[in-house]
Order: sequence, then C-alpha cells, then structure tokens
Amino acid sequence: MHLAYINEVTAQIVILDYKTYINPLLIINKMPKIIHFKKECISCGACAAINPEFWEMDEEGLAQLKGAKEIEDHWELKIEEKDRESNQEAADVCPVNIIHVKDDDE
Repeated sequence: MHLAYINEVTAQIVILDYKTYINPLLIINKMPKIIHFKKECISCGACAAINPEFWEMDEEGLAQLKGAKEIEDHWELKIEEKDRESNQEAADVCPVNIIHVKDDDE
C-alpha cells in the first residue's frame, strides 16, 4: 500500500510505503550521502573521470569529494536524490571500494 503527497517545502512528490504508516519518522530528512575513505585512495582517478561534478584529484593525487566534510576516518557529503546514480557509478568504478552511497540514516 502506498500514499503520495507533495512536500510543500521542496515541491517534490513523496511516496510513502507501509513502513511509513507505522513510523512516519522513517522518511524525515532522508537524503543520500556519499562516504569516502580518502586515506585508502590509490589515485586511479576513475571517480573523477566518471563524475567530475563531484570528484577531483587533489594536489597529492588523491580523489577528493568536492564540498565534503571530514568526519573521523572518512569524508561525507549529503547529496540530492538526483545525484545518487552518478555518484553510485563513481563508487562502482572504484577499484578499492572506498566510495559508498547510502541513505542518510545508514
């Protein structure tokens, strides 16, 4: 069972599933985020080649997630849903699997 409504703030259509009926807090502020373990980068440049809007190579030759903040042992950046696919492609081409696209609550 699904219910749809328009979010008045973002003007986006929100579709709720059965879990949301049980706990509507499951969808509040749920945005994708990118998690990048930069210290483990091998400088291949695949992420920057496939998605230069979000990725670049820094002065040390390591991949840098543009606009990300360092949090403990990794870098994070919240993104819009529309940018999930292109960043998932960057994660998929990373040969050392140090880029992850997840929901904000994971």
